Amino acid sequence: MPSTSDLPSRRDRRPQGATLGLFSAALTLLTVFAIGITRPALWADELATEGAARLSLPALSMLVRNIDMVLAPYYILMHAWTTVFGHSELALRAPSVIAMTGAGVLTVDMARRLHGARGAVLALIVFVCVPATSRYGQEARPYAAGCFLVAMAMWCLVVDRNNARVSSSRRYGAAAAVLAAGLMQPAYLLATPGLFAIGYPNDSRARLKWGLLLGTAALPGCLLYLWSAQGDTSIWAWVALVTPTSLAYRLTSVVGSDQAGGAAFLTLAAGGIRARGTHRGLALIGIAPIVVLLLAGTQLHVYVARLLTFTLPALVLLAVATLLALRTPGLVATLSLLAVCNMHAQLDMRRGDGHGQDSRLTQQTIGLLSRPGDVVVYGELPRSINWSPRDMVTFYVPRQSTPPDALALAPQRTDGRFMAPEAPDVSARLSRSERVWVVRADAPTDPRAGLGAKSEWLKDHTRVDRIWRGREITIALMRVDESGPGSRGAGPHPDVRPAR
Repeated sequence: MPSTSDLPSRRDRRPQGATLGLFSAALTLLTVFAIGITRPALWADELATEGAARLSLPALSMLVRNIDMVLAPYYILMHAWTTVFGHSELALRAPSVIAMTGAGVLTVDMARRLHGARGAVLALIVFVCVPATSRYGQEARPYAAGCFLVAMAMWCLVVDRNNARVSSSRRYGAAAAVLAAGLMQPAYLLATPGLFAIGYPNDSRARLKWGLLLGTAALPGCLLYLWSAQGDTSIWAWVALVTPTSLAYRLTSVVGSDQAGGAAFLTLAAGGIRARGTHRGLALIGIAPIVVLLLAGTQLHVYVARLLTFTLPALVLLAVATLLALRTPGLVATLSLLAVCNMHAQLDMRRGDGHGQDSRLTQQTIGLLSRPGDVVVYGELPRSINWSPRDMVTFYVPRQSTPPDALALAPQRTDGRFMAPEAPDVSARLSRSERVWVVRADAPTDPRAGLGAKSEWLKDHTRVDRIWRGREITIALMRVDESGPGSRGAGPHPDVRPAR
């Protein structure tokens, strides 16, 4: 029998227990974020990621000079990833699942270091309950990566504060995370003041050094933003200004839930604000960027909730501080309320159109019903996602079932052009076809309306045979009527909605 001196002490067992706890947290988070990951169809922005990742590096370089310069580092990473793992929905979204899992694990460990094991468990529960963590943990965009990088910077500084001796390596690690976050999306640099506050040294000389280090790390991201701002700024025109009537919705949309679920979580986070210490820095990372963008959004077209995903780890830690002050009955009731209020959003985001666009409708219609001799034309509205109709068909409809793109002179993302250039001679390119498919990302009463020169010809020479409508997509099948102008009526078939 081993002596008591041979048994591990409580202090020796603590790191092993923490490691096991973090592994369990990682497994839990990975499972939650993987549930239903391929059920929602790729939406416009994810299709833009897939289209950019498919380009060669020289072609990608030409594209980002004209649009999406701020996303160039992310597109390069996704190009490398998809070269190895392919372009399936799972492959495109897997990096975000991994990144958001990492962000969650770091948040849980920060809660453990700040509040002990109870705080770590609460952080895990709250992180899972917030719909935005699953929503952007399943999206092929850089939001989860930004969340992870900001969480990494926070973690380095929280670990540093919990040690008696300040570590230069951890400070440089935080600065490196800031550098990467700024290059991934310059909006993430809004976390920098909060990171400075968490790592705030007592010595004035050390404060200056720390400020210069963070400023240097943030500089490349700022330059990237300034460079990209010289391009087509009208691409932000679709972002609505923040108004008093939309304030509540725009505020709670950061959480990815309806107003009840968002208000419940943000109220918990606000309750954890403290004037001093680490929690002051957490408030500057979690609360201040939301307020800044809300105020700026009243005058500028800049408030996009998904750009604020990086605030979630800090908001979760603030919420944990509030929850720890509650007694057990109040704690159970609050967590139950948080889960119930956000359950609908958790289920909705995992539907076929849960990411905002029913892109697979192209597969269920054109993919099954197209026939030789058909052609397809695409809508160019709304401006915010006008590239998505072609991308949806390209990704979801098998090549052998895809009708020719009647008006395109070149594919999208060719020679640095984001949109496909179209031929002006509509009549010459459409008149020889018996059936014309129209795919668009809006929901007009007449699918032939609002298509520029295409509308005039379609209204004069086709009749609507069938219409399918989904979330942010309308597909119509037109039959060319040889009787010419005046044949503007709809066909005998009513609108059809395929079963989801």
